[in-house]
Amino acid sequence: MNKLFVLSAVKAGIMSALFSLLFVIMLPVSFSEEEAATDLTIVATGEHNPDAKSAEVWIRATDSERLEAKIVRKDPGWETKYNSLVSFRNQPAVMQSALALKSDKFLRFATSEYSGIVEVKYGQVGHRIDLYSPNQGMIEVDLRKIAPMQLSLWANAISAAKPFGIAFVAFFILLLVLGRRAVSPASRASSGSAWMHAWIVLSSLTVYGLVLAAYWPGQMSPDSINQWGQIVSGQYNDSHPILSTQLYKLAFDVYPQPQSAVILQILIFTSATWFFFKECLAWGASPRVIALAALLFPLFPATFLIVTTLWKDVPFTAGVILLSALAAREVRRGMTLRLDSLFLMGMAGVLIIAMRHNGILISVIFFAALLFFAKAGQTRLRVGVTLISQIAIFLMIKTLLLTVLNVSPILPQYRAIVAMHVLGSMETAGVEWESDDRQLLERLLPAQEWRENYKCESVVPLFWHPELRKEWSFLGEHTSELNSLALKAIWNYPLVFLKHQTCVTGLIWRIGGRDDEWLSISPAEITSMPEQRELGLQSHSLLPALKSRIDELNQNFVQRSTVYTRPALYTLIGLISMCIIAIRSQPAVWLLFAPLLCNLMSLTLLMGAQDYRYLWPSVVMSLLVFFMALGLSFGRNGTAEKNELLNAHVS
Repeated sequence: MNKLFVLSAVKAGIMSALFSLLFVIMLPVSFSEEEAATDLTIVATGEHNPDAKSAEVWIRATDSERLEAKIVRKDPGWETKYNSLVSFRNQPAVMQSALALKSDKFLRFATSEYSGIVEVKYGQVGHRIDLYSPNQGMIEVDLRKIAPMQLSLWANAISAAKPFGIAFVAFFILLLVLGRRAVSPASRASSGSAWMHAWIVLSSLTVYGLVLAAYWPGQMSPDSINQWGQIVSGQYNDSHPILSTQLYKLAFDVYPQPQSAVILQILIFTSATWFFFKECLAWGASPRVIALAALLFPLFPATFLIVTTLWKDVPFTAGVILLSALAAREVRRGMTLRLDSLFLMGMAGVLIIAMRHNGILISVIFFAALLFFAKAGQTRLRVGVTLISQIAIFLMIKTLLLTVLNVSPILPQYRAIVAMHVLGSMETAGVEWESDDRQLLERLLPAQEWRENYKCESVVPLFWHPELRKEWSFLGEHTSELNSLALKAIWNYPLVFLKHQTCVTGLIWRIGGRDDEWLSISPAEITSMPEQRELGLQSHSLLPALKSRIDELNQNFVQRSTVYTRPALYTLIGLISMCIIAIRSQPAVWLLFAPLLCNLMSLTLLMGAQDYRYLWPSVVMSLLVFFMALGLSFGRNGTAEKNELLNAHVS
């Protein structure tokens, strides 16, 4: 057997095991098996409401079947009628069951004018429920809220084994395919023919053009409509980065309709992806693979849906792609970091900074990493100057440019939006507040409203609560106090914060979806709202049949939160692909992946909702890195390079 193949298979097996373990960890809803620590006890007390005619307790038939399957004790006062467990005599009557909560955590009781009082408990902890109702109905009891839960290690191991095995086989095959050949990128290599470049560009423009025609004059969310309203009125607010608004204004000045701005962002995004594929070819990637990738990439549903939506995330993502491609080019050239290369990288960094508020974090971290890999002397000095220039440009945008263009600042209450979400988690967890802190919180919302409207997945129900909106002026005046209180609470209750943060960042790291969970990809229309009507914005599809097919695909597959649609899977595939590229190249090639990782890191603390478009730049880059790794696996190669790789492994 070929020694190189054996070595590659062993390495692929080790890496597959590690990535499969990571996959299982990122799939918590599929293998976090919990069970009740004690048996469930149901007591038909024999007591009833004064208005009730009896003290009957009826349990729904399907729940009765589950209870009896795990019965531990059942007093004679419990009988079976019409497939339902019922108690109406010989009360109080006790029943105990080792009911499993995995498949269904609810227990359902019938309510009527004949119903009495029932106790549902685990040990001494539980609820006393009056089932009386003048009308027939049903009441649900969430058993997980009263059951003392414990992890079942054996059930977890069995449940995790299947996804681990499937992931291992998939990753093993993927790694063997991606690692089948070794390519040493030349500093001067062919970047493809003119026909290839035309194919790359026209594939994207054709797909995006057809989708835009289907959703003509483009998709617009409330965020898009608000930014378009600023362009029309000429009154700007920094809630949208001013340079992103000015970019769209260039299109507005040419033709004052949304489609002009959408077409502009399509051209920018297509140019960025063309440049990346061009660099892949220069690295030695297979032209056939890149030609196929150039068609498949724009056909990825999330891509063509978001690219045709008037969102600043599109030019922002173009900047991320350009910065990654320029980093790959610099690695291919031996990290010479000439002035012209640094200038282009700096301009890509400025585009990222200008398009989204978290752009400065991505740019600064990237150039700091570039400084680390730069050679000592003049090269490192040039990178340091570029890094400082990024910070200086950001400060100029936020001060001088905002003043010159008379841009009003972000409304002050938004500076506490993250703090409000954190404080909601603390209030829901029942932490103890000092009297002044309690007074501040209840000045905004009563304690009950804090708890009922806190949703760890999104800050929207809490921050846009009707009662809180009446207090926005007060909120804006006390943002510093709220931010300080949130930081103090995080320090005092780190586990509560960790639980909250794990939930709110679930879109970043969690691969598995839930049945009741949906992904918000794009609006698929111009959202109906008063501002939209004032601006005269209306959707009128030029290709209604195509729009209908895309809407059907969107509803039945794309928006469903599954392993195949969530961003985390693509990030993991991108990470695997990057490992393969790094093995072939040098550590500095990780700079290609740095903007993607920086975007994820910046969102870890700033994310307030499960909004797909925040993570879309990382999904896009993961796909592009995968296509690059695949192209290199089938790219130019020579016998000398194979022997060189084999000798390196053996030594």
